[in-house]
Amino acid sequence: MESVNKVISLFAIVMCLVLAYYIKFEDLTAGTMTESRKNILFTILILYAVFRGYRFYKMIKK
Repeated sequence: MESVNKVISLFAIVMCLVLAYYIKFEDLTAGTMTESRKNILFTILILYAVFRGYRFYKMIKK
């Protein structure tokens, strides 16, 4: 069961980073989001990826 948790955590980290990249550098929203909202969402996704990375590191070290 622990290996499933590791895979899901790694998947969540990768997906947050990919979505943050696309929000910041691609025009996925087609002008419906302001630049400040894009930056806020980008920051939240990066911070969540860092948090999940820290939790993933703790899970592996255990």
